[in-house]
Amino acid sequence: MSLDVKSKAILQSAMERGAFDPAFWLRFFLPHWFPSALPPFHLGIVALQTKKVEWLNDPIYEDAHEFLLTEFKYAADPMDPTSTELPVFRRNAAGKIVMVSSDHNNVIVPRGFSKTTLTNGLNLYDCCTDGKLFCVYISKSADHAETQLQNIKIELETNELLRAAYGNLVPTRADVEKWQADQMQLTNGAILVARGKGGQVRGLVYRARRPNKIILDDVEDDGTVESVTERKKTERWFYASVEKAGQVMEGAAGEDWAQADLQIINLGTLLGAECLMMTLSRDPKFNTVRFGAKLRYADPDDTRMLWAYKMSYALYSKERERHRRIGKLAEFTRELDSAIRIADDTLFPSRFIYEPVLRSALLSVSIFCDPAISDQPDRDHTAIVVAGRREKDGALWMLDEWGGLGKTPSEMLDAYFMLHQKWQCTLAGFEAQAYQKVLAFLLREEMARRRYWFVAAPVVRGSKVTKDDRIVGLLSPRYLTGFLRHLRPLSGLESNIADWPNGKKDYADAGASALALLGETGALVIPEEERNKGEYAPVEQVLPPIYSTVNRYITKGGPVADKMRTRYPIS
Repeated sequence: MSLDVKSKAILQSAMERGAFDPAFWLRFFLPHWFPSALPPFHLGIVALQTKKVEWLNDPIYEDAHEFLLTEFKYAADPMDPTSTELPVFRRNAAGKIVMVSSDHNNVIVPRGFSKTTLTNGLNLYDCCTDGKLFCVYISKSADHAETQLQNIKIELETNELLRAAYGNLVPTRADVEKWQADQMQLTNGAILVARGKGGQVRGLVYRARRPNKIILDDVEDDGTVESVTERKKTERWFYASVEKAGQVMEGAAGEDWAQADLQIINLGTLLGAECLMMTLSRDPKFNTVRFGAKLRYADPDDTRMLWAYKMSYALYSKERERHRRIGKLAEFTRELDSAIRIADDTLFPSRFIYEPVLRSALLSVSIFCDPAISDQPDRDHTAIVVAGRREKDGALWMLDEWGGLGKTPSEMLDAYFMLHQKWQCTLAGFEAQAYQKVLAFLLREEMARRRYWFVAAPVVRGSKVTKDDRIVGLLSPRYLTGFLRHLRPLSGLESNIADWPNGKKDYADAGASALALLGETGALVIPEEERNKGEYAPVEQVLPPIYSTVNRYITKGGPVADKMRTRYPIS
């Protein structure tokens, strides 16, 4: 590639700026890898991996500052869930962005958000700009790691911009440097080695040099992380081989011959509660930064996305609902929200039972309103839920719902009356805490205005039973036994339950309260045919020893005259 004077000047300027600004370097020398501007979270990862930050103060990156300052955080004490979150990036006294981070970082990123492409680009950047680099790139298998190394080799061999800027860094057969499937030694002194999980890392030495950077890129996969044995092997390998691969001579710090401390960056997608990512997130030596596709996945009112160009809120919501319906919400939450939802330990099933039911088949129908007035994103939602109990067998249904953030009293009353009439409710109630007591007066006024009367019971919550207690106690056992069904998809209620115990709980609490209004009608679980025989019909089945029969009626202890005769056990 022949260059004129102008082109050489441009190339020289790009090299100089690239040495300072790695994000610019990626876009200039690898436009086919990075055709669009890097999102803010990529810029932060670039700074972490290159240990360069001053370039972020360029005005062209100003739009990313708020994200970097507020979203790049790690726990001061990783073992304490209430621990203060410390910023990776902050402003100094002069207002400049600076980075406060250790050499050991654990970065959790959703699946499919270009971790590997970014890592390959930065490995190539380091190889071209740092002749002292000795980096080990580790992936889930040796084949996968070598494939990524091959991608970098192709650029060094064929990228004309790189070759024009940095010369031919590829060694010839006559050179002592190696150019093999699992390693490359460049003519400028940089070394990049590829290893699979479990491969030899400790003991790597070249001309008295040991690795000074290790990049782990999705070192586990779905298959191996499910095995306790494999997880333990991975953990032992990491702490025995990977972490000890560098030069450890604390007393030599500051000496000219001393090698830089080993930098370890683990990037990956969350695969389970006991995967290596989670192990490192509990290690105080590592700073763990966690990103989900939706920045606040537990807050339904916060629609900000990590990288909207990659996944919009609309697509996220569509995919989340799809995974919920097929019973794969735990996998979605783990891989895209970077959070753990252990299906076996949840108090609710991953799927809901949808079954039609006629109003004529329901013995009783209740409606409950949990009002809220604030329109602030972090406040409660107004929620109205309608529930019913079938006469035939006592089975329960969630029939309808209405609600949302910032609903006005008039909107709430309209919905309450509409649902009450639609379902011919036999029971009605509403939460009457503090200002909510006013709803009783509003309801009575509205009844008079509409000439539509019914009894609506105000419910005052005590301090002994919490919202969580009500939801778990009234909903969980009925969902788990399949006794509680849904007439149709109910997005508010189902999202509350799917996000349990995180996120909003207003619809779930209103649903639990609606069930409480239905009361205890447990006898309905006895088949209708048997109930139709009457309470004092003869008993055919064998009774437990504590019960006896007199004239084919059940009694429990004592003289028959002192006991009520009934077909059912007397407590």
